[in-house]
Amino acid sequence: MNKQRLLTGHDVEPMSEEWLTKMAEEQSTFRHGVVRILPDGWLYPSNTPRFLNRIQSFKFRPDDVIVMMFPKSGTTWMQEKLWTMLFNPNLDNPQATQPLRVRSASISMDMLLDAVKLEELHLKTLYETLKKLCPGKNVDDGVGVQCLDAMPGQRVIKCLYPLDLMPPDLLDKTKMSLITTLLSKSVYLANPQGELRKLNQFLATGLTEQQLKNVVQHTSFSSMKSRGDAIPDNNLDSKELHQLTGGVFRKGRTQYSLLKQSFSSDGKVV
Repeated sequence: MNKQRLLTGHDVEPMSEEWLTKMAEEQSTFRHGVVRILPDGWLYPSNTPRFLNRIQSFKFRPDDVIVMMFPKSGTTWMQEKLWTMLFNPNLDNPQATQPLRVRSASISMDMLLDAVKLEELHLKTLYETLKKLCPGKNVDDGVGVQCLDAMPGQRVIKCLYPLDLMPPDLLDKTKMSLITTLLSKSVYLANPQGELRKLNQFLATGLTEQQLKNVVQHTSFSSMKSRGDAIPDNNLDSKELHQLTGGVFRKGRTQYSLLKQSFSSDGKVV
């Protein structure tokens, strides 16, 4: 792979032969290794630049709500809260039984298409959604991007890419963009109703106090876990890690020390 430049102006540095050999020995996640996006040095699967360039022409809408966070920082939790506030405040929407990845697709998920064990990611529901929304479209052109592009109405979009890699006019195009780099669970848990009131005002959803209570109850850690993980753990995590940490929602706490306890000094699951 030759060095290339993204439409955002970032340079993409391919892996050296030495690095490729080392990665083949030490990781088995992606078929073609990873690339480094400069100047910040982010590492992504080698197919990511293609989808990042595709996103530059993606048609964002004025009412899109974007959840932009780091992985494992509460993305699923926030997605469910926002989707429930917008589409299920009375807890009577039958679509709520669909997997969250279908109701609130990720614009960054297509980098997973290069995963070695793609068949084990259980993306069948997304493939079915793509077939329904975009008949005749090619999976290799992106599942998340194409599903979102064809999705009618208001969208709650998950994004694990940094803002720098998104279209420069994103904040101008989307009047309701939720750009969050760190979700403070402790603040929310201390006053969930009050924090949802802030979101209620930001989203202009006009929910009543009873509807906000519905959202608090429906999206509590215990309630979400009792319904089963919104994103089945074996999509992205090992079974060993699932057993150790309790799944997508884990302990409902963000302390680094808690997660660190699950690994040995060399970074392996203990």
